Amino acid sequence: MTKIAWIFVALLISIPFGLNRTYAENYTVRPLDGLNARSGPGANFQKVEKLSHNTQLKELERSGKWSKVRTPDDSEVWVHNGYLNKVELVSPQKLLDEIREKYNVVGMGVGILKDGKFYEFVSGLRQIDRPNNPIQQGDIWHFASAGKSMTAILIAQFIESGKLDWNSTMKDIFPAISQGAKDSYFASITVEQLLSHTSGLFKHNERKIPKSIRNELFSNRGIRNSMPDRIKILKEISNIKLKHNPGNKYHYSNYNYIILSAIIDAIAKRPWEEILKENILSKIDPDSSCGFGAPGLNRENIRQFPWQHDYGSGYLRAYRPSIKVGLAPYYSGAGRIHCSIRSWVRYLTVWMNGINLKKSEFLSQGSFEKLQTVGKSQYTYGAWHIMHNLNWSQNRVFRHSGTNTYSQAYVAMIPKEDSAFVVTVNQGDYRDKKKNASRALIEMHEALLSKNLLLME
Repeated sequence: MTKIAWIFVALLISIPFGLNRTYAENYTVRPLDGLNARSGPGANFQKVEKLSHNTQLKELERSGKWSKVRTPDDSEVWVHNGYLNKVELVSPQKLLDEIREKYNVVGMGVGILKDGKFYEFVSGLRQIDRPNNPIQQGDIWHFASAGKSMTAILIAQFIESGKLDWNSTMKDIFPAISQGAKDSYFASITVEQLLSHTSGLFKHNERKIPKSIRNELFSNRGIRNSMPDRIKILKEISNIKLKHNPGNKYHYSNYNYIILSAIIDAIAKRPWEEILKENILSKIDPDSSCGFGAPGLNRENIRQFPWQHDYGSGYLRAYRPSIKVGLAPYYSGAGRIHCSIRSWVRYLTVWMNGINLKKSEFLSQGSFEKLQTVGKSQYTYGAWHIMHNLNWSQNRVFRHSGTNTYSQAYVAMIPKEDSAFVVTVNQGDYRDKKKNASRALIEMHEALLSKNLLLME
């Protein structure tokens, strides 16, 4: 043989056939009950952990039916490759940029909790008229009605302390107001019915509260103590006939959660806002990002916050953080909270831990079981919409959206997979016929839930 031939043979001999072939492909775990990960390529090797359904893996080597993979926590283990699904991964950042540009939205944010890791992505501007002021990770966003579940937790805490009951009625809590109610059924509305939107109350946008009262309450947006306003709106609600008898059917209304916050005011003899800060926000928000009203309100350097936007005066404009932008203080229990995306994801883990029956400092397992119980129309007593049997997950998905007409948010969690997703937009579309902000929000939210995301390097 020539020297070149011998070199060629030597190269062939040096190639390992069937062992330690290099791959670097992306996979997810197929079995719903998880997959055993081992220390080596075979069932005789020690089991080191169990990987949950849909865990994202990067294949590093293959030895027959066994693959060495990297897990989301950067450990390297061996799994049987017959239980892996090969996937095409999508970059969340690329997806967010494309959707924001498609709908010409000012700014968007995304938070993802997957396999124990938090990821945040942002796109666009804090203010439409300041191209050199982009959205930043850690910025503060308005979550609107997605915060109703916080009120539900406070109610459950009061029930656990014996100060309230699921079947407490308006007559029990507000006897004088109930006695003078226009509808005789108003007095029989229970806490449980308020939580599940089955009280029979009309929607807030049906304009049944006199305009003079609404204008008066909105003019009070700068007050610190919203308790008197909630009592005032409660009295006005009691003067209007119910849409249907309590308990008959689901009818979503912000007034249910405004009344629940008034109940907390009455029992605690302090504003709902103070109780929320003490019982929830102080524990999930170490960076003190959470507050009420427009992001940046009552803070220094307001240009370091995403301003809210709407089509006021016929064009898309930015609104300076102000007590005049957004909802009046009496709305707080129905959705007037702002937070960083990271803090909101921390809050979602409170719910996922409770639903997964892990020990919680917030509520007992029994209370979390009650709050995840579905009432009418797939809405739980804990203020969540439930989705079942989706083609990309066989587990229950808890969702809620919200808007204060100037900003929007959509949050979701899959407790059995320990996954959570948050999408925010600093733009409303109350006066936008195309509803571009809502369309961007929904499309990004659905993409996060249904696509395989590139979260591993």
